[in-house]
Amino acid sequence: MNRLLQTLDTWFKGLTYPRKFTVITAIFVFPIIAFLPLIGNEVDRINRYGTGELFGTLYTRPLWKISHDLYLHQVLSEKFVEGEVEFPEVEALQATIDVDFDELEARQRQEILSEPYQSEVAEFKDRWANIKVSLSNTDSAALKAQHE
Repeated sequence: MNRLLQTLDTWFKGLTYPRKFTVITAIFVFPIIAFLPLIGNEVDRINRYGTGELFGTLYTRPLWKISHDLYLHQVLSEKFVEGEVEFPEVEALQATIDVDFDELEARQRQEILSEPYQSEVAEFKDRWANIKVSLSNTDSAALKAQHE
């Protein structure tokens, strides 16, 4: 081992300054070049993760809005059945929820979601249509059960 170091030392001392600089540069650059594919893979992984987070956020915003507005609809509908509010207030909230569903469908057209989730949203929209239709001829307990 000692002989190898002496040989390298002798060889390195025999080099001119520009060649020494080239050897030292190669010693530091080659490992960096070797790790470039790993660095590129890591950057791609981070980008894919960020894209997934973005699409999830874009999708969940309309869902949270629908969830909040449906809760408000449940409360307002119970008050309507009990005679505390008028139907135009309920209709205005129903129109807001319809707009919320339209926004969610616009997100779906962007192909953010896979097919199974899209069918679940269609099921929720059907349930919403049933709630709207049955609002005028139901009691408070049945209305609460429909909203769940």
